[in-house]
Amino acid sequence: MSPINLDQMLARLDAKIQGEYIYLVSSRIPKDVHVFATVAEDEGTTCVIAREDAEAAGYPITDIYTRITLRVESSPQMVGLTSAVAQALSARSIPCNVIAGFYHDHIFVPKRMTDDAIELLQDLSKQAQGWL
Repeated sequence: MSPINLDQMLARLDAKIQGEYIYLVSSRIPKDVHVFATVAEDEGTTCVIAREDAEAAGYPITDIYTRITLRVESSPQMVGLTSAVAQALSARSIPCNVIAGFYHDHIFVPKRMTDDAIELLQDLSKQAQGWL
């Protein structure tokens, strides 16, 4: 399969809601809590965990984020997807945190802005389809 460019990738963008998550700084996470991602920083380790796991473990919940997975053929070598999506969200004042895996990028937006973010990503994909 030949590589695709940014316009093709945006045109094929399929944004899927994958649940609600929280960010937690903790050095001790119970073994029965599934951690979606960890980021080790000098100040401490941040864990991204599902809201229901956080509630069950008794962690304090202040901010809730929706995980939106960008389901599109991509790779860590692809240039522009993250910046195009972040720029589009930023233009509508929707904060986002991005965690990139090998196969997909995962966007975390405040729960209250989920519908706006999904609508914007769908519009971005439709716009890119017109460029092809």
